[in-house]
Amino acid sequence: MIRLHKGLTNKKWRQYPRFQQILMIGTEFARARHLLKEKDYEHILDCYERAYELLDLTINDSDKSLQKELLRFREYFGNLYLKPTIRLNNQLYRFILTLDSQAYNSIDFKKL
Repeated sequence: MIRLHKGLTNKKWRQYPRFQQILMIGTEFARARHLLKEKDYEHILDCYERAYELLDLTINDSDKSLQKELLRFREYFGNLYLKPTIRLNNQLYRFILTLDSQAYNSIDFKKL
């Protein structure tokens, strides 16, 4: 069920290329990183909930091999949701981007 991205449907999500789907999930981790520095925990969880929603859409739209990696990622993401830290946030941000080479190559990691 899509709660947070009101205009987004499974059909519309499938129209985005994989690298763009991964980048949109990563964007929520980038937002959360800035909020973690400010210790704004309420809004950090909002970022994570949006990321979960996009992640679930991506899982439903993926082949079996990518699904397996995304589900593993989702498990680790649960730890971050329960106890947000900049370190784990950055690790998961980098990891989600490694799932698509085009997404990974579009980020300047020197800024992290």
